[in-house]
Amino acid sequence: MNYSVDQDPNRTLTLVLYVLYIIAIFSGGLLAVIALIINYVKRGDVRGSIFESHFTWQIRTFWWYLAWNIIAFIPFFFLFFTGDNANAFAGVALSGTVFCVLVIFAAWVWIVYRAIRGLIALNDIDILPDLKDGDSSCETLMSERKNIQCGIYIPIMERTALHALPFSYSKTCPTFRTTTA
Repeated sequence: MNYSVDQDPNRTLTLVLYVLYIIAIFSGGLLAVIALIINYVKRGDVRGSIFESHFTWQIRTFWWYLAWNIIAFIPFFFLFFTGDNANAFAGVALSGTVFCVLVIFAAWVWIVYRAIRGLIALNDIDILPDLKDGDSSCETLMSERKNIQCGIYIPIMERTALHALPFSYSKTCPTFRTTTA
């Protein structure tokens, strides 16, 4: 039985989840919550594969995006301290609105960037590089963080493996063995 990463259903699922994260902006975040739930439910199925780094990337993207959106609304808390001063209230409301819009816009650009970067890595059948030690079964090798042409062997069964070239990444996983080309 031959295995192709291109035909792996987890690759299709990962692609769909990236798309959900991008269009979630237009659904008030509902599609992002659905994508997050799917990420957590299917995370065990992708453990030890190249898709694990994508799932971790997507989950982190969601939580950071949520945090930045919460931070965007913090200035409105100061409206409670303006008292009866209409000028202070108007100033805080205006500056809070400007701050909120800027932070939400920056967070939107950031989530789209993260999704596009993930899609590019997924298209290249690559592992995302910024996972820290202990976050997944992959280990970051900072000393190897260069554009190195290498191959990746994905063991499928005892004597079956897929060899794909070229890759440029800074991770090795116990599941994968890398060799220089």
